[in-house]
Amino acid sequence: MKHLVCGIFLLSTAALLAQAPMLPAPSQRNQTKATETAPTPQEKAIPAATLEQQIQSKLLDEPILKSSSVAAKVHDDDSVVLTGAVDSEQQHQRAVSIAASLGGSRKLIDRIVVRGTDVQKSLEK
Repeated sequence: MKHLVCGIFLLSTAALLAQAPMLPAPSQRNQTKATETAPTPQEKAIPAATLEQQIQSKLLDEPILKSSSVAAKVHDDDSVVLTGAVDSEQQHQRAVSIAASLGGSRKLIDRIVVRGTDVQKSLEK
């Protein structure tokens, strides 16, 4: 009887272990953590000149911005500065959206003037 109980215990333990996920060996655990936290190439910062070119290209390719004069300048201090003038708030929002989506976590400084607004009218006087 004692052997029967021990046999059942061993079989049930083996069945449970077969269902449990395998953990890496202790020496491999540290390597796994280091790999998980290491930045991927996509997460590495894009050089300012490259990012500036990407934003400028996207602004020029955008159909709604064809009549605008928006320019982007990316500074090494992690900021993107938008300058120029647009005819509508819709154009303004699209330019800001493009720069923000490509700029990632960089600070966005918006210096775009929307023609025909009260601010523009007061500047012309």
